[in-house]
Amino acid sequence: MPVNSDIHNIWINWTHPKKIAKWYTGNPQMYTDMVENDLTVGKEFCYTMKSLDNSLMFQFKGTYILIEEYKKLSFRMDDHRLIHTAFGQARGKTIITQEVEVEGHNSLESQAIWWKTILSNFKNFVENQTL
Repeated sequence: MPVNSDIHNIWINWTHPKKIAKWYTGNPQMYTDMVENDLTVGKEFCYTMKSLDNSLMFQFKGTYILIEEYKKLSFRMDDHRLIHTAFGQARGKTIITQEVEVEGHNSLESQAIWWKTILSNFKNFVENQTL
């Protein structure tokens, strides 16, 4: 996904807990209530997500296995799936790509929508920030 912003701004918004809480959701009926993020290989992150009516809550958790500042982040989720995120640059934009191992409980389509929505939310958040 191309994002109209420099890599430094992308990295801050992708990794800083207060920023993550503003854009991280894969469903418009949910929000991220709390974010803990220890951006160190072998350390964990935990995002607490809730439904807008607070009837549903779950935690998105994982452990970082690779961190290359401004380039790559990889983590293993608590259910053992791997997620790889790469940051590159092309034509004055930052390109974000993700490889996500799917899980067996939800359809491939719903999982694709979830992850694409997260990336779209990030893009919109970053591109609409006032400097």
